[in-house]
Amino acid sequence: MERQSYIRRPEHYGKDISACGVMGFINHDKTLTDGSVIRRAMANIHDRGNGLGGGFAAYGIYPQYADLYAMHIMYDDKSDASEVEEYLKAKLEVHQVQEIPIFEVPAIPSYPYFKRYFVSPPAHRFPPVTDNDYMV
Repeated sequence: MERQSYIRRPEHYGKDISACGVMGFINHDKTLTDGSVIRRAMANIHDRGNGLGGGFAAYGIYPQYADLYAMHIMYDDKSDASEVEEYLKAKLEVHQVQEIPIFEVPAIPSYPYFKRYFVSPPAHRFPPVTDNDYMV
């Protein structure tokens, strides 16, 4: 099968690639929520106005990794992961790597490969900056 690119070019797609949407949700009482509020809000900006898909950022969804940063990375092909993983290991402490399961459907013949990485900044780094600044 020929490798497909997931980049939609505006000259072919006819949409403005600069459009974006943002949604925030904070549960101050720290009780579990089923996410329905987030799903309803994100449904309105799912395609970001440009057809490139929606992105999600969340805090606290991996309580067993509360002291680590979770990075979700999407690859065009499984073979692309090794080069990225070499880079991550050179720049970060990689504590755990997991494939992100997908729900395959016959109507979608080709889809990206997803992995998540639980990482922390290296203890010794130059210049000395906070963990959050380093990760940004």
